Amino acid sequence: MTSQKLQNKLDELKEAYPSFIDLSLDRLKSLMHKLGNPELQLPKVIHVAGTNGKGSVLAIAQAILNEHGYKTHKFTSPHLVRFNERIILDNLEIADDYLIGLIDRIAKVNGDADITYFEFIMAVSFTAFSENKADFLLLETGMGGRRDATNILENVALSLISKISYDHVESLGNDINKIAKEKAGIIKYNCPVVIGEQKYSDIIEIFKQEAFDKQAPIFIYNESYMAELLENGFVYKAMDKMELPMPNLLGDFQIYNASLAIAGLEQLIDINRDKLAAALKKVIWQGRLQQLEGHRLNKLIPDNWDLYIDGMHNDSGAEVIAKQIIKWQKTSKFSMVLGVKKESGLVKIFKHLKPLLDSIQLIEFKERANSLKTDDLAMHLSEIGVDNITKAYDVETALKNLTLEFDNKEHRKILVTGSLYLIGEILGK
Repeated sequence: MTSQKLQNKLDELKEAYPSFIDLSLDRLKSLMHKLGNPELQLPKVIHVAGTNGKGSVLAIAQAILNEHGYKTHKFTSPHLVRFNERIILDNLEIADDYLIGLIDRIAKVNGDADITYFEFIMAVSFTAFSENKADFLLLETGMGGRRDATNILENVALSLISKISYDHVESLGNDINKIAKEKAGIIKYNCPVVIGEQKYSDIIEIFKQEAFDKQAPIFIYNESYMAELLENGFVYKAMDKMELPMPNLLGDFQIYNASLAIAGLEQLIDINRDKLAAALKKVIWQGRLQQLEGHRLNKLIPDNWDLYIDGMHNDSGAEVIAKQIIKWQKTSKFSMVLGVKKESGLVKIFKHLKPLLDSIQLIEFKERANSLKTDDLAMHLSEIGVDNITKAYDVETALKNLTLEFDNKEHRKILVTGSLYLIGEILGK
């Protein structure tokens, strides 16, 4: 968990600066100018937007770059367990004392000027990245793209856009074309952009138009490159073909994230096939179809049951999870434990999952005020026809319920899912 010393400092920030979402760049640009524009002194930036897969793409790209001898910084959000996870300096989490010092320094410069909490954190992050040498900075958008705080950068080395779906509709809207237009805002003048595999084919034209307007070379999945699943790996196809091992991440869909990362890095470095294969085997990205082994929760279930966690929280993520469940159910029984945030789009999520669930255990986050209460969650699920609901309130009770409900001799896979906040709580204990 985040250290108490750092958490106290972050709590002070949250009191001083609002946490509401106000997609604008002017406040942050003003602060960066007062700081001497550290955002102009960064390593080569690889900027990633998208609804699903951003973190996996960055983790894969980081592994590939590191295997080829490059030093990397990385920014992602939100964090799972420790706030320090957001700011990675040469593969290490930023140290507490350095981070606290940066916060104090930048707060003094900002004074009473208007700024949001996330914008302030970006100012801290850009300053840290500028003060520590590396070859590349892997930068994940927070929300959207065009007006996201990460998008104050006018020049980047590469833009990547992963799968687009519906998420943060309260801020980005419920129109997939408008969402795509917002994500396309990270495309920069004369900077190559690579578009990942997409569910909604019509939005490709939006990316093409934005790239045309910015005179940006564009590389599109199924046009410039593609991936084909094999029994024990996948084939990456661009100018040449490469047969590669699966990334060290569960799920067949990871070949799309891997191919996006590879197609992007091909624009920047000479990729060695052997180093690429080695890198894919070393990828680490917590909380995404991750199997828990040796965790305290494993002690609550039979030895022949498998326990997984995933931060799925939107329509596209649910579609991916549904495909994995179908694969699991060919050889095993399956149960789900679910906890979600208040604004989750349950109707869209469960159109994929509903036919696959015999029963579902409902829980709440223990330390998050934005958790949807189990009573409300049960009511919403009943309204959309999800049956066999059990209100367990916490993950420990849910797992104990399952051991009492089902034959312990039958192999069973359990997935705890619904929110990255929930997954962070599990991993942090």
